[in-house]
Amino acid sequence: MTTKKRKLLANNDVEENYTPAEKRGKHFSAKWFRDNLCNGNEIKALRNFLEACKNEEEGDVVGEYFAAGGDAMEIIKLLDRKTDKNDLLFTVPLLSVLNQIIASEMRSGEEFHRSTEAACRQLLYSHLNTVHFMLSAEASSQSRRIILTLLAAIVTANPQLAKEVLAHVNFPTSDLKRLTTLVKPQDKNNTRTCFIRFIMAFLIGGDVHVIKLLTDKKDLLISVIPGLVYDRVETVTLVLSTLRTQLLENTYITKTRKMNVFNTAFVHNLLALYDWIGPDGHWSSVKNKLKKNSLGNEDDKELVGLALHHLLLVLCTSHKQGVVFHDKTIGTSGKKYNELIETVLEFMNQPWEDELRRELTLKILVTCPDLFTNFVTRIQSYLKPRNSISWFKTINFLKEVISSMDPKAYLKSQDSNFSKDQLTSLIKNLTVPSTVLCMARKAILTEYDMDVGYHLIELLSTMLNGLHSFMSSVEQAQLLSQRDLVEMKATIQTYLMENSPTGEALLLAWKKVTSRPKAKTLVPMQQSHPLALLDLLSLLHQCCPQILDTDTFDSRTFLSDVQRVFSGEKDEAKHIIKALQLLVAIDKFTFAPGKKMFEPTLSLLLSLLGSSSCTPAHTTLCSLLWETGLFEGSEVEMLVWLHCYMAISQEHRAEVARILVQAVTHVATHPGRYLDMVAKATELAKEDDWTSRLDVDDIFDELMEVENITQESHDYQPTSSAVTLGPLLPGFLHVVTEHLGDNEPSPELTNFSSYVVVHLLHSQISSSTLYHIVAEFSILIPSSVLKYVQGWLPKSSPVPLMKPFKPRSPERKLSKALLSLGESSIHDVFEIKQVSTDNHINGINENSKALLLKKPILNDSMDILSLNDPVHLMLLFKESLFYLCQLISQGNLVECCGDGFRQAFMYLLLAMNKSQIEEGMSLISFNSTNVKRTQNSSQGNLLGHCFKHTFMHPTILYSFSPLCSKNHAANKLTTELVLHLVEIASRLIKDETLLHFSLHPIRHKFISLITVWFKGYSKNKRKYLGTEDLLRLVDLLQLDIKDIISLLELMAPIPTDLLMSSLGDSNSISTSVSPLGSLLSHLLSRAGILHQISLKKVGIILHSTVERVIEHLIVLKKRNDVDVTLLERGLLEFLESFPHHLAYVSKELLKALLKHPKPQLSTIKLATFLVERNKQFISVFESQASKITSVIKTPELLFPVLSAALAHGSDTVNEDFLKSVYNYYMTNIHDAVIQITKSPDWLKQNSAAIILLVDRFMESDTSKRLYEQLQTKQASRTYDDLYVLLLKKIFDKVKSQNIALVESPRVLQTEIFLDMLLKMCKQKSQDMKHVTDLAAAICECVDSAEETGTSWKTLKKSITWSKFSKLGLKLGLAKKEHFMLLDIMSKLCEVLYRDGCREEQVVTLFQMVLSHSQFFHVVIGSEPNKCSVIQLLLVLVKKAPSVMTSAHVPLLKSYEHGGVSLHECRPYLWGEAAVNHYSVRSDLAQSLWRQPNIEQVLNLLTADNIATTLKYFPLNRTLKGDEKLHADAPNTYDPAFLLPLFSHLLAPENLSRTFRFHRSGALAFTLACLGSNCESVRQAAFHVVARFYFHLEASTGSDKKVWVQFINALGGGLCQISEDVESVQPPYIVALFLARASLHVSNPLHPMFAPLHNYISLKSALNLTTVPEFLALFHSSDVNYRVHRHFILEVLRDGMKQKDDFEISHKNVIYKILLSFYSSVIADKKSKLLILEIVESSVKISEAAPLLVSSYGILSWLEQIIQQLKPGDEHVNTILHILASLWDTLVNSSSSSSSNNNGLSDVSHHTLILLLDLFTKFNVNMSPKELDIYLSTVYKVLSLQNCEKVLDAMTFTHMSSILHFSKEILGTNEDCEDLLHFGYQFYKICSEDVKEKDDLVLARYNLRRLTVEWLNKTRKSD
Repeated sequence: MTTKKRKLLANNDVEENYTPAEKRGKHFSAKWFRDNLCNGNEIKALRNFLEACKNEEEGDVVGEYFAAGGDAMEIIKLLDRKTDKNDLLFTVPLLSVLNQIIASEMRSGEEFHRSTEAACRQLLYSHLNTVHFMLSAEASSQSRRIILTLLAAIVTANPQLAKEVLAHVNFPTSDLKRLTTLVKPQDKNNTRTCFIRFIMAFLIGGDVHVIKLLTDKKDLLISVIPGLVYDRVETVTLVLSTLRTQLLENTYITKTRKMNVFNTAFVHNLLALYDWIGPDGHWSSVKNKLKKNSLGNEDDKELVGLALHHLLLVLCTSHKQGVVFHDKTIGTSGKKYNELIETVLEFMNQPWEDELRRELTLKILVTCPDLFTNFVTRIQSYLKPRNSISWFKTINFLKEVISSMDPKAYLKSQDSNFSKDQLTSLIKNLTVPSTVLCMARKAILTEYDMDVGYHLIELLSTMLNGLHSFMSSVEQAQLLSQRDLVEMKATIQTYLMENSPTGEALLLAWKKVTSRPKAKTLVPMQQSHPLALLDLLSLLHQCCPQILDTDTFDSRTFLSDVQRVFSGEKDEAKHIIKALQLLVAIDKFTFAPGKKMFEPTLSLLLSLLGSSSCTPAHTTLCSLLWETGLFEGSEVEMLVWLHCYMAISQEHRAEVARILVQAVTHVATHPGRYLDMVAKATELAKEDDWTSRLDVDDIFDELMEVENITQESHDYQPTSSAVTLGPLLPGFLHVVTEHLGDNEPSPELTNFSSYVVVHLLHSQISSSTLYHIVAEFSILIPSSVLKYVQGWLPKSSPVPLMKPFKPRSPERKLSKALLSLGESSIHDVFEIKQVSTDNHINGINENSKALLLKKPILNDSMDILSLNDPVHLMLLFKESLFYLCQLISQGNLVECCGDGFRQAFMYLLLAMNKSQIEEGMSLISFNSTNVKRTQNSSQGNLLGHCFKHTFMHPTILYSFSPLCSKNHAANKLTTELVLHLVEIASRLIKDETLLHFSLHPIRHKFISLITVWFKGYSKNKRKYLGTEDLLRLVDLLQLDIKDIISLLELMAPIPTDLLMSSLGDSNSISTSVSPLGSLLSHLLSRAGILHQISLKKVGIILHSTVERVIEHLIVLKKRNDVDVTLLERGLLEFLESFPHHLAYVSKELLKALLKHPKPQLSTIKLATFLVERNKQFISVFESQASKITSVIKTPELLFPVLSAALAHGSDTVNEDFLKSVYNYYMTNIHDAVIQITKSPDWLKQNSAAIILLVDRFMESDTSKRLYEQLQTKQASRTYDDLYVLLLKKIFDKVKSQNIALVESPRVLQTEIFLDMLLKMCKQKSQDMKHVTDLAAAICECVDSAEETGTSWKTLKKSITWSKFSKLGLKLGLAKKEHFMLLDIMSKLCEVLYRDGCREEQVVTLFQMVLSHSQFFHVVIGSEPNKCSVIQLLLVLVKKAPSVMTSAHVPLLKSYEHGGVSLHECRPYLWGEAAVNHYSVRSDLAQSLWRQPNIEQVLNLLTADNIATTLKYFPLNRTLKGDEKLHADAPNTYDPAFLLPLFSHLLAPENLSRTFRFHRSGALAFTLACLGSNCESVRQAAFHVVARFYFHLEASTGSDKKVWVQFINALGGGLCQISEDVESVQPPYIVALFLARASLHVSNPLHPMFAPLHNYISLKSALNLTTVPEFLALFHSSDVNYRVHRHFILEVLRDGMKQKDDFEISHKNVIYKILLSFYSSVIADKKSKLLILEIVESSVKISEAAPLLVSSYGILSWLEQIIQQLKPGDEHVNTILHILASLWDTLVNSSSSSSSNNNGLSDVSHHTLILLLDLFTKFNVNMSPKELDIYLSTVYKVLSLQNCEKVLDAMTFTHMSSILHFSKEILGTNEDCEDLLHFGYQFYKICSEDVKEKDDLVLARYNLRRLTVEWLNKTRKSD
């Protein structure tokens, strides 16, 4: 039945078609039921109702009752008629009926009926005693179940009712124990189960406020957990799933609240559920022998375990939803961040025995690696080796934990200040803990059990893998410098040597393992025992090679063991390769050529070699061959031999391998003979071929000799790029020839020799040398190959590659395509798909990309896309490059070849890059000392070799000529191809160093060509041969700053005519900058850019160069037809980076710039820059502007330059000149004021100059006329900065004239500004700076109008104010960044309405504020707009007191002034607690329970905030609540609020628990107030103490005597100070001591309890004229003496705030004791730090600082300490703060007293020396904030130094060191290095306000200030 129908039936007693129950054949009649309720048969009627509800045939009984006009209120009113409300015979059925009504409504899913909700409230308000009685021991268990079920239904039905239940219903400890005790475990609805459902109902509802209120009542939630182990499975799973979903996974519940709920006891009770027993195992069930099995059903146990497991996973492993905290130091700081999680681990004993506990523990340790060390320590007893399943599980679990560690994730979130030692400790603890290593070492040294040994080996391998992973991650993340990284590796290797098993022990284990037969094991092995040990040995060698450096290691025996053990296995070859890789690395001597093991090993490796170069066999073979020395300097030749060998099919390799082994062995032992053969062939080649004589050195020598020029500044040492032929080729051919004798070679041998010859040919500069070697052994080389080699000889015709290469082989197809001299044939080689290349060509220009993706080009089965071997791709690239170079040498390179080579290069390089990334190829250098260093690099590889080989190729270098003429087509084509390759290299090579090195030859050639051309021009006057590639080359070739400067020096002297070129036909007179001029401009710009981004600044002085460039520009500017924009832009960027060159800029340049009739933007910027940086140019500007009318008529030029001139000072420009400018542009300015048209940009961009002109020259009549025009103008205004400034200036002028106006100009000004602000806020995209500036202007306007008593009637009635008030509330409350709109409203409401006006507008505004959806969120939160909202409400209630009601608690003071009684709301709550409390009671009449009790209020006080308040107590705070609290720290409590609150809490009529008052910190706060400087605060504090004493006397607590004695002693001490107790003020040190003592005396377990308790209890009167118990605590002999000492030192540190505190310490000789104690050997580190902090607090006191300097020699004491510090010591920052505070205090005290000025000079010199000494103790981990403090302090000290003493104390070296160190911290020191070298005359010194900037900006600002100040002092001293 719907709610609508029920209401209809309730209004009309009986529905027209309603059929009574009697006629329906049912027993229940609603009419009869209601009649009996009224006739005294209530019990019978109620029972009948309940029976009808149980009978399903009755239908909807509740609905029928509602239809008959009944409701829940009718039921609950029956209780009102009963005199005995505890009559359970009546109450139980009545409440059961109410429960049925609520349940029925909840089942219907409809809105809760009002009468039912009212009935529930009536029960809670009027019959709360009945509820409590039914829950008590006097009631029956049935009664308790009934009331708990009803309460659960009420809670579930309505969140508001749930809050009221929590607020009203109390559960004393005795009742809780009774309700949670399991009495009848077999009963599904026993009392405990009903209570659990009741508690869970609060959570299931999902209301956040209800959940928070429940968690505040900790006893309720935690009471149901302990007995869950015996509860039914349904109950347990309900509790666990509800806790997880509604509490843990609720994002609105804070982690702090979750920590409070899931405390240690709570979690321990949860963990017990892993051993859930169930109701059958309860003692009562066992006693009654209901069931023999007490362990519970296994399925049910599994369900409970899974529910618990899911809960604990969220709780213990989720940083977001659980209670896990990030330890950024990963356990290295010594602090514990996850103590609760650690208790979970402690509770779970042997978690690896149970699957769920195992998974939980594993995930906890992976999530919280900071707990791993303690975990390993706890399980140490289980690690003792033994042959058991349990031990195997332990070891496997430990392996899984270590292997699951994620080093990248840990290091990514780690603290950036990690030191080398911290990282070392971290890696050792997480991967190779000493406990486990020592256990394994000891076990392997003793009797070796096979099963145990296997698991130990597996564990060690896992640990070493983890170690390697962490080390790699540290290296990749670059957390340490290279030096620290090496040291860390050495430390870890030493650690492994000391703790891990020795090499001898492992080899002995190997012997045992390989000699014993395989036996059965308890646990199946994942791999064989020998293989596991082999993996371990390989890992050990990788991590710590020294371990295997043992004399007992026999490589031959070891290898034979490997072959024997793994014989017949599937991966036999793989295991043998792994063994050989290890052996070759650790025993080079055994595997050297000529030794017995060399040939068998080489043969074995060749037999195991596959078809790819990216295999372990290939890598091992390379390492073995490298040690022969045959390939030194020609690593690629080794790759060629191996690649050619792999090109032979597997079945035909045997003969080739046998002969190759013989050849390598023979040549390696007799290399001299074959080296001579290579040398002889080289000499013969030089006679035949000029390219054989071509060398890189010769190219550059020849280039320099053309004009007799030497290499002046280029230190490049070129080397040949060709692969020098080693002795192996002739040696191999010779060995094969001797081996064959007269026999014919086999096809395989012939093919192999041919492959080697061809590929080695492609690596040579020319074919002559190779031909002379091969020609002697023609029997081995097929004629086709000889013909191919011979075809590349001089005067021969090249032929395509033929046999033995197959027709479809890539080499042969590529050869044919490149020699066909046509573009189309190249497409038959490569098929280039967009999908395969697009990811690898990002950034390559579109032309190249389009060529690359031109056509699909593969048409046979030899698909080159299948090529993924980078070595093969490299050889194909060399083939292409060889063809290109040979065609160039022969002069056969034509245009049509270009695209083919371009495409071939592009694809091969991209494919090579892709394959190397996928395969992870290492360097081609296989030197064993370098392999490890280069394994992680993906750039120093074959790709880099290809680029280096190309750019260092003599033919390429010889042909590369970017300055070539159009007639040299071959050189031009070569240059284009080189540019193409350079562009690819710049995109593919990510390593900047490698790229710079690879491009060095081309860069050197380019610079040499430019140098030759420019120097040759002056002699031969040769004409310029331009090219468009010059600018591209400057950028692509990565010219450094030195190269560019040298080119600039060369270009400057050329004639100006060469810098311009004509446009269009020959008759055109329009000219532009020539390519050479563009190059000059680009070099200037590039020099400036490189200087700005360079980490190492280069001091540059180009006197003549700059002068010559300026001469060029002046000449060109005089020709009005030349566009010199590029040159102007380049010069400007150069001068901006090197402003010291402004000294060489002549005034003629500015004249030429100003004379130009049509100045471009570049001209304007350059002219502005010159005037802005050089004050001497102002006179030039004035004279030129006065003479040349075009300057005045060009505002785009005039005003930027004028603004720059005025920036030097308003008096720097001639007054008459300024007036003439104003008169000329007066009309434009007036138009801007009234906004007739849109203001031009030149007006907006030069607002400062415009405002100055208006201020000086606008007449009063003009301003009045403009004001009148503004009054009549109704159009909406558009915001711009100039318009706002102009209006302010106009209205200021009108106001200053004292003219009689109808309304103040400020009103109109405010209305215009409001109109603009309204328009801006309506826009979708808003500039918040404009909004903020305009809001500030409005507030300023209102403030200035307030002083003159302005009338605001016009604005109040305007539509602008009406619209703005609505929009301001909408945005101001909804968007926190718009809080200034609320400030404007507060200001305007203050002036628009009079106090107490009761105007409707004010009431409406007030209601709009309160009804805003974000109001409560803002008011109870900490949003930026909170203060603005409160201020607005205060203004509104002052204007209209009628809006105030007692429900508006936050506005207490204003409300009380307005006469509103708030007594019923006291004591006041705040925050969310206030919202929840008062909202629950909004509809209630006054009653006792309506007031919050003392516990509710004191629970809001947090220990952290109390501690913060005591440390940063606001001594000058008064009791006036309307003043803003100015505290030194956030979260500081306000005495003006808390003291009156405490006074009310302790009122005589209130029942107070005194122990709650002092344990909450309220007493400590009150005692601290005794030290306040405000007398009213002290008196209020005395008043609170007196009331507390009154309640103490009436209390019966065990600690009553202690506190009575404490207050009596305090009173006695106060009387000793002065008879006038009301005005007495103890020093704050004393007040703080008493406050903290009260906190510790409340806790008997605290180490400070005993001494402080004795101090309080043994004294009749406290001595408040000294620091209490200083000597006793400082020199304590107790076992906790450090705690005692630290306590009193912290009191001194935090209590030292003003003169009285210093004097009491001075009189008690405390400073003498502390300064002496600091240097003693018994001073611990923390005590030293506290003493320094006490000194820091002391020097901030104006009376203390001079005395500490003069009497205690604090500066000399600090000097001694600084000398003993180590860099990075934690005391460094504290000493820095001491010096900074000391200097500030001394300067401030000397400014008020002129007598100290003479002494301050000497102190400043000493302080400066200390600061410079302290600088040497800084480290790079220093924060920018600390650096800023240092720089600003040095600047302040330096500014008061005598100029003569500056250089004595602070030299140029000091200043340079500070700049260098600051750059490491700040990332850049801007141009401070240039300032230091060149002075600051022309540099722009930033003078903007940086107070609100971040620490980096402030530090950079102070660094610049310091540099300028030092330069200023040293210049004056000179």
